[in-house]
Order: sequence, then structure tokens, then C-alpha cells
Amino acid sequence: MPGWQRAHVAASSAIIGFSLAYVGCHFLSLPKLTYFQHARAWRMVAHPSSPLPSAYPGMIVWGLCGAFFAAVIALAATRLRSRPLPDLWLRLFGLWAEAAVVIAGGYFAWQLLWPAS
Repeated sequence: MPGWQRAHVAASSAIIGFSLAYVGCHFLSLPKLTYFQHARAWRMVAHPSSPLPSAYPGMIVWGLCGAFFAAVIALAATRLRSRPLPDLWLRLFGLWAEAAVVIAGGYFAWQLLWPAS
């Protein structure tokens, strides 16, 4: 498989992994690195009790870990294949990456606009 195809599959997988981990840590209420502005402290919490916590740094860390592991798995899987991927498969990887970003954005837009649901 050509190197550019490996890079395309790894980058698409990293985008998908980032989106899944970023949304997953919020949806599953996993502990994340949270900054509490009033106390000027960092803590690992799943449900912050302070009125102004900032969980975004922890969510970014979850997303980066998901991107890293997805890219490593994709690179390992593409090493096993010697023939080039068909054009359809490459387009599907790109479309799934775009869909993951749209779904993640839609999830947080829904949470922002309709928090009671």
C-alpha cells in the first residue's frame, strides 16, 4: 500500500477517534481533568460541583488519546495489506471522518440548546 494511503487512513482514523473520545468522555461521564477558576485548582472529576468548572482541557486530552490510539491501530492494520486500497475505501474513510465531526458537533449543539432533554 502506498504511503499516502496509509497517511490518509491514519489521519481519517485519528479524526474519528478524536471525535468519539471527545463525545464519549462527556456522554459516559468519565473523569476528566477540570480546572476550577474560583479555587485555581486542577482536579480529575466526572461531575464538577463548582459553579464555573472548565472541563474542556480534560475533554481535549481524552480526544487526543482517542486520536492517537485510532491512528496507531490504523497504521498497524495498513501494514498488513500490501495492495493499494480501492478509491471507494479511501473516500469512505474521509466521509466517516467528516461524519464523526458533524455528529460530535451536533451532540454538543443539542446539549447546549436543549439541556433539559
